[in-house]
Amino acid sequence: MSKLIFYDNSYHVEKKKRFSGILMRKEIIEKSCLFSYKMAFQEGFHRSSRSGGDMRRNQLEIFTNTFQGKIGEFVVKDELEKRNLNCSEVDLDVFGKGIWDNGDLIVNGKNLNVKSMAFFSNLLLLEKKDWSREGIYLKDTDNETKYDYFVAARIKPNVKEIFTKLSEPYTLESLTEIISRTDFYFDIPGAISAKTLTHVIDCDYIIEKNTILNGKTIMDADNYYVQSGDLASFEILVKALCS
Repeated sequence: MSKLIFYDNSYHVEKKKRFSGILMRKEIIEKSCLFSYKMAFQEGFHRSSRSGGDMRRNQLEIFTNTFQGKIGEFVVKDELEKRNLNCSEVDLDVFGKGIWDNGDLIVNGKNLNVKSMAFFSNLLLLEKKDWSREGIYLKDTDNETKYDYFVAARIKPNVKEIFTKLSEPYTLESLTEIISRTDFYFDIPGAISAKTLTHVIDCDYIIEKNTILNGKTIMDADNYYVQSGDLASFEILVKALCS
C-alpha cells in the first residue's frame, strides 16, 4: 500500500484504476432520486457539512450527494447478488434529524460500508473525525458502528455537474426529467477490510484539511485515504464474504 506523493505544493495519486463503465438499471436511478428528494427537500435530514469541514451544502447539494451515495449502494447490491450472495435490502427509510442508519449493506452477517464517488476519482476517502483509532464509526448519536468491509463505487456522469443548470424551485419532476434523459454507468474498483482500515489509521494515511489534491482540489476536511490501485478487487471481496 502506497502513500500519496507530494510535489508542486500538491498531493498526487499515483496508483489508479481506469474506470470501466457498466450501464446502470433505470430502476436504480428512479428509486435513488425519489429517496434523495425526500431526504433533501421533504421530511428527511442529512447534515449540511462534512465532519471537520467548513463548506456548507445547500439542499440541491445534499440531494446530489445523497443520490450518488444511494446509487452506489444499489449497484454494489446488484453485483453481489449476481454472484449468488444474499444481501440486505438497500435502506430507503427516511430519517429525521439525529437519527442514523446502522450501515449500508449486510452480507452473510458482514457489515459493508459503500463509498460512492465520481468516475474520475481514485481515492477511497473516510473523514478522519468520524473514526476512532480502532476503526469504529463514530456517529452523531451514542451509537457506534463497526464495519467489516469498505467498498468503492464510481458513478458516471459526475452527479454534481448534471444538475448545475437547474434553477429553483427544485421539484421532483424537474430532477426526474434530467435523470430520465441521462445514461448512468458505474464500476466497483475494489474494497478494503476493517483490518486494512486500522493499518491506514495506524500509519497515518491522512490528507489534511486545506491541502491540495492533484493540483486543483482543496480538501475541506481531514481524511484517511486509500488509492484505488491499492484496493482489493471486487472478486476478492466476494470470496471473503463467501468464507
